[in-house]
Amino acid sequence: NGSTPGGTCTAQVVTSINSSGVPTCTTANSTQTFNASGTFTVPALINRVWVQVWAGGAGGAGGTTTGGGTGGPGGGYAELWCAVTPGAAVTVTVGTGGALGAAGAVGSAGNNSVFGTCVTILGGFAQATTATPTRGGSDNALNTPLTGTALYFTRGVTPDVAGTICTAANAANGLISLVGIGLGGCSTAPPTADGVGAAGGRGLYGGGSGGSGAFGVATTRVGGTGGTSGYGGAGGNGDSVLNGTPQTDCSAGTQPGGGGGGGAGKAVSGATAGCTGGDGRVVVWW
Repeated sequence: NGSTPGGTCTAQVVTSINSSGVPTCTTANSTQTFNASGTFTVPALINRVWVQVWAGGAGGAGGTTTGGGTGGPGGGYAELWCAVTPGAAVTVTVGTGGALGAAGAVGSAGNNSVFGTCVTILGGFAQATTATPTRGGSDNALNTPLTGTALYFTRGVTPDVAGTICTAANAANGLISLVGIGLGGCSTAPPTADGVGAAGGRGLYGGGSGGSGAFGVATTRVGGTGGTSGYGGAGGNGDSVLNGTPQTDCSAGTQPGGGGGGGAGKAVSGATAGCTGGDGRVVVWW
C-alpha cells in the first residue's frame, strides 16, 4: 500500500504523484507472460523484476530400420531477480521448440530463451544419433551456477559427449534428471528390438523429455509416454507400431519446454518421423 497527502493506493503501489499530491496507483504483484518473443516495458519506479524462464524442448528423432527414435530432451529453466531501468524496453526471446527429425534423422535442439542481458537458458540438446539418450537444456554456463538469487543450479558437468549423465540406466523408465533442478528431462534409449517405446525422462522445473518411438516387426507396440515436469511442459508421446506398421501418432512437446516424441522404427522400411519440441516461456513479476 502507498499513501500521499492527496490520496491512498490500497493494495497498490504509488507509481507517480501529480502537482496536487494525487497518486497514480498500480496494482502490486503484477505479471506479464510471454509465450512468444516480444518486449517488456519496465513500469515506472521498478528497478528489478523476478523472471521465470523456460527454453524450448528439442524435437524427437525419427525411427530407423534398427530401432525407434529417441524423444527430444526438455528445455532448461531458471528463476531469478533481474535489474532493470524504469521505462526501458527489455528484449524477451522465447525459444521455439526444436524441429522434428525425419525418419532416420535426429531432431533439432530447442532454442534458447533470453531476458535482456540478464539471463540465457538453453534449450534441450539435439541427439547425437537417433538412439542416443540426450540431456535436457540448462543455463548458459557449463560448469558454474547462475549468480545472484536464482533458485536453480546447473548441470555441473559438460554435455554428455560419452553419455555420462543421460545413460539408459539414469534415464530409464522416466527417472528424473538428478543434476540440477532447472535441467530439462533427459531423453531415453529407444528399443532396438521388437518392443514398446521408452518413457521420457522427467524434469523438476525444466520441460519433460519426449517418449521414444516403438519398434515392431509384425506386432503392435505402443510408443513411450512423455516425461512430466513439476513446473514445465510435458514431453510428447512417441509413435506406436500397429500390426507391424509404424504409425504417425507421436505428439509435440507441451509448452513450456517439453521435448517432442520420437518416431517409430521397422526392420525393413516405413519408419516414421518424430514430433516437434514445445516452445519455451518467460514470465516477468513485479
